[in-house]
Amino acid sequence: MMKFYYSKIAKLIYRYSYFVIVPILLLYAMISLGGIFKDSKFIVPFIINLLLLIGVIKIFIKVYKYFPFEILANNEKIECLNFMKPSKSVTIRMDEITSIQGGIFSGNAAKPIIIEGKTPEEKIYFNVHLKGYSKLLTLVLSNVNKELYESLLTNLKNNNKLSRIINKRKARK
Repeated sequence: MMKFYYSKIAKLIYRYSYFVIVPILLLYAMISLGGIFKDSKFIVPFIINLLLLIGVIKIFIKVYKYFPFEILANNEKIECLNFMKPSKSVTIRMDEITSIQGGIFSGNAAKPIIIEGKTPEEKIYFNVHLKGYSKLLTLVLSNVNKELYESLLTNLKNNNKLSRIINKRKARK
């Protein structure tokens, strides 16, 4: 089995940055809320801070539920360990993967890759900061069923920015 993991700095940021960001955004939101009573122009910063706070909390929930910090993989299965909840572990058989989304498949490489198995509990995210990210992605793609692989390739060709530019140029001629 090959082992994939995040560096200590990335792990520290993914695990604990929310505990710094959320109180700061709450403080800004409370200050903006207090300012609304003096002048109505403070409603815009309050709404922005509130939306940012909601977005950060949503991201934290996804990291808490689906983000393993250690992945063991071979040609048969993916074992995910070291979630934010220490007792949680997820095992997904390669032939039972039903969906791969996000990342390069969505046209934005900065987004995490989402791998889903047959059950809702078999869902994981991993990001480009994972040591051996491309090896893991290659391993997964080489072992999924053929229909999923071909649909991913088709989707990748359709979402590719370069192919869209080429198609636009061809259409102009």
